[in-house]
Amino acid sequence: MKIIKRSGNIESFNLEKIRTSLENCANDVNVTLTEGDIKTILSDILSTLEKTRKDASPTSVYEIRGLIYTILINHKFETLCKAYMFEE
Repeated sequence: MKIIKRSGNIESFNLEKIRTSLENCANDVNVTLTEGDIKTILSDILSTLEKTRKDASPTSVYEIRGLIYTILINHKFETLCKAYMFEE
């Protein structure tokens, strides 16, 4: 799967970058994420992308951020969600 970055460059999608970003953000706002929490969030992201991107068209950072927002809210990580959405 490919992702269109803010710069317009197209790169391979890397779920580990999202993991690192979520872990760093959680640390910044003192939210505890267990390994199980992280795996569930990442699994939800990947499965949703696979369902919505069946045609192999690239996704965008904006679509990913919206998806992460929805998933974090659904898993009751409101504080983490707010912090994640406003980090750059």
